[in-house]
Amino acid sequence: QLERVWTFKKPAYELNCLAGLYQILAKLRERELCAYHSSEKYRLIEPSIRYLEENYYDTSISIDRLAAISGISSVYFRKVFFSVYNDSPMRYLRMIRIEKAKDLLASDFTSISGIASDVGFESVYHFSKSFKNSLGFSPSEYSRMKKREGFS
Repeated sequence: QLERVWTFKKPAYELNCLAGLYQILAKLRERELCAYHSSEKYRLIEPSIRYLEENYYDTSISIDRLAAISGISSVYFRKVFFSVYNDSPMRYLRMIRIEKAKDLLASDFTSISGIASDVGFESVYHFSKSFKNSLGFSPSEYSRMKKREGFS
């Protein structure tokens, strides 16, 4: 969103960017404090985190599977995960997928439907909706912006 505000330079864009940066800093500080207090909990779910980061493209990832990987119940897994990341496991997975998609969209090698499939979304519609909700613009808009930046 910050990139979009900065790129289109609407009125008060500098203040909006500063506000966005402060929000990011506040979130980072929250996560830092959370990580400090929950290193034991992190170790408990670390196998599942590694699995998520290595298998983000797997469309059959579920809370039950992740909990089994860590050797704990699904309910406890969700609770521990939230206490460590301040987010749900599925939102965390979606964030990983969106980040991977951003890298692929910056290149010219794959179609949007191919990227959606490659990063683990079951449909282009769900991918586009998740992408736009996360970043504020569609995958095709993001791709066009990145290609323009490459020529600048």
